[in-house]
Amino acid sequence: GKGLRWEMSPPPTDGFHVYAVDYDDKRMIWSVDGIARMMYERTPEMTKKEWPFDDPQYLLLNLAIGGAWGGQQGIDDAIFPARFEIEYVRVYG
Repeated sequence: GKGLRWEMSPPPTDGFHVYAVDYDDKRMIWSVDGIARMMYERTPEMTKKEWPFDDPQYLLLNLAIGGAWGGQQGIDDAIFPARFEIEYVRVYG
């Protein structure tokens, strides 16, 4: 939503990090290495469009190269081949 901003600190390329999303029926908190970086709170007047998280959710892990961030400047082919390493994924219910 508007006003949500993700600070990419520490840089994702400086080693392995623990990324987490904790949520319940009132809020979602995104953290990196145990430090909360962003929170989205549910308010009573929110519609299903603004808070769709009561419905079943799916986990998608994606590495996008290009697009609105890197794609406007072009992609440096020298970065390839590259590795996208994920050590583990845990989901608690």
